[in-house]
Parts: sequence; C-alpha cells; structure tokens
Amino acid sequence: MRNCLSEIRSDAVDELRLAVDSLAASPARGGAGGVDVDVPDRLAAVAELCRAVDGVLDSLVVQAAAEAAEEGWTAARMASEHAVYYARLQRALLPAGAGGQGDAGLKKQ
Repeated sequence: MRNCLSEIRSDAVDELRLAVDSLAASPARGGAGGVDVDVPDRLAAVAELCRAVDGVLDSLVVQAAAEAAEEGWTAARMASEHAVYYARLQRALLPAGAGGQGDAGLKKQ
C-alpha cells in the first residue's frame, strides 16, 4: 500500500495544528497570582483537538481501505484480519449526520 499519511489532505493537518495551538495557548493551571483558568475554554480546546484527530484518523482509515480494495481486499477480509481497524473504518464511513464521512462504496463479501 502507498504511504497513507502522505496523502492526508493538508487542510486536515492544518486543522489539527490549529487545534493543538489552541490547546497550547490555554493554560492548564492558574498562573502567578492565582489567576483563574478558563476551564470552559480549555475543555473546548480539548474537544476541538479530539474532533481534529478523529477527522485525520477517519481520512487515514478510509484511504487505507481504498488502497487495500485496489489490492483486492474485501471488507470481509479487512474485518477478519483486523477487527479493530475495521470497526474504526465502519465508524468513519457512517453518514455525516451520524458522525462519519459517508459511505466510500466498499462492498462486503
């Protein structure tokens, strides 16, 4: 298979970098003088980072599945060989409203 990481869209990587930067800019603890930490902002930054990581992982598993399909792998073979990967793939392929990217047209045989 080709190197999937090199094919992840640059906008997804940029989004991930922005989420990491946002989290880094939010202090984890009060600074000198007992300044209160803005917990809701920090939690929002963590949630955004999780969403960005999920998006990158979804892209990676879908790309890997497409490459495996090009090499003759069926969805059933992916499921039997790598159950955890296949579960993540199924999650990534859920319709957008259900938390995934949508069906990539894989057939289960």
